[in-house]
Amino acid sequence: MRRLALIPLFVVTAAAVAIAGGHAQSTQDLLTSYPGVQIYESAGQPQRLYGTVFGVGESPEISAANFVSEHADIFGLTPEELIPGRPSDGQLTQPVMYDADTQTYKFTLIYYTQHRDGLPVYESELRLLVRNEPDYPLVWAGSTLRDLSNFRVEPDQTRSPAIGLALAAALRFEPSLANFTPAELIVWAGTADELSPPRAALTFVADNEMTGSETPQRWRMVADASTGKLLHTEDLILFTDVVGTVSGQVTEGNVAEDCADEVPTPLPYIEVLMDGGDSVFADSNGQFTVPYEGTEEVSLTCYVGGLLFDVTDSALLSKAAVPPGPVDFLHNQINLQNTRAEVNAYYQANVVHMFALQQNPSYPVLEFQTNFTINVNLTGGYCPGNAWYSGSSINFCLGSGTYPNTAFGSVVHHEYGHHMVGSGGSGQGAYGEGMADSVAALIADDPVLGVGFTGDCGTGLRNADNDFQYPCNGEIHYCGQLLSGCIWSTRCELAATNPDDYMEIISSLAVNSIFLHTGTEITPQITIRHPHPR
Repeated sequence: MRRLALIPLFVVTAAAVAIAGGHAQSTQDLLTSYPGVQIYESAGQPQRLYGTVFGVGESPEISAANFVSEHADIFGLTPEELIPGRPSDGQLTQPVMYDADTQTYKFTLIYYTQHRDGLPVYESELRLLVRNEPDYPLVWAGSTLRDLSNFRVEPDQTRSPAIGLALAAALRFEPSLANFTPAELIVWAGTADELSPPRAALTFVADNEMTGSETPQRWRMVADASTGKLLHTEDLILFTDVVGTVSGQVTEGNVAEDCADEVPTPLPYIEVLMDGGDSVFADSNGQFTVPYEGTEEVSLTCYVGGLLFDVTDSALLSKAAVPPGPVDFLHNQINLQNTRAEVNAYYQANVVHMFALQQNPSYPVLEFQTNFTINVNLTGGYCPGNAWYSGSSINFCLGSGTYPNTAFGSVVHHEYGHHMVGSGGSGQGAYGEGMADSVAALIADDPVLGVGFTGDCGTGLRNADNDFQYPCNGEIHYCGQLLSGCIWSTRCELAATNPDDYMEIISSLAVNSIFLHTGTEITPQITIRHPHPR
């Protein structure tokens, strides 16, 4: 089989699908009603439906609801077990494939979460993609649903769950944990990538933030509701091995500090405060206006932070101004490592954030998120020579010895790429590493990630211009190059056929594809897509 790409290379026809015995009649009814539907199965469960239209309605939501009402049984479920909304936050719909010319979206993605006996089933959901045109045709379905036909939640498990035992098990697993979110009752039947016998369970997130621990810890845990035994742990601290530095005057490009010069660069959406007055935010070009009715001298202050991002413990600049000014602030004027890291981390985070919204202005979480935390110049624990995403922040190490400061262009883009993946509804793992690498490559239009990481400005850490083949066996950063390689290969094909807008096409396809992915693996189902939009 050829390597994966963003074009449909791996095709399973309906006739070739091994239909699970209990669902055979339901599946056959669907195929009879909609000839041409193709099915991708794993472990006897349909995971993707595609190939032709298989539902219509008076709106995207109605098309999806009609499908659930008529065909939920092909997954071994009743319609009542599917509750509208995605598991992470209850979001009902997601616009997909923004068309800048018409300022509309070509598709709407509708989310459903599986429940059993009133409890949500962990990472079990149905996503339905509807084309935004007359009759709202349903053209794609993605499922991590579980057939729980023979399972019931025992009442005693929900009345007195073993929360104390679960927290004790968590502390045995990682003694430094100090903060625990409220435990939620769920049905555990495994992850999106690996099934497990169903049972009632508890899930919560635990971390050691604010404890002074040198090594940050943040874990999602699942424990048996009766015994408290840990069933699943997921490390929410996500690393990359890339390193580099940026300057207060921004290092040009996406490379480490020794590989390019620093130049004065506008800082978008920076916050400026006036003594005794309100704060304002600069625009995308770093320009600001502070409302003031007087003529007396005033004092203005700004730090490296603003509307979208806050850099912890960043340096403050203050200047006196006589209205109407102008007042010009230049962070990192002396160009030292610490202030370089602050400014470039902030600038590059804004670059990748706006890249995501350019591909989809309704990107979940990102559309309305403000004051996302950036930690720079970290020491101890995972440092030096590292960077990571924690679920609530992106984090970069102080340079030391042969390791440069890791707060530089492509590293920042990669770590925030993990935030895009999580906010879009996908798991991380090899897929998250590959998509985060791809985000960095697409922003730079350069396949090489982490230029300067080894101290050699002619080399990088990873390269999307590769010939990785499916399946890949190795650790997640290594195998993530399978996905980035496929995306880069598609970019190169588009550069030949669409030289004027190939970057717009591949960027939109790659970013919007995040909403359709579940789990953490890079598998052939990534190549399955809806028919090309008309």
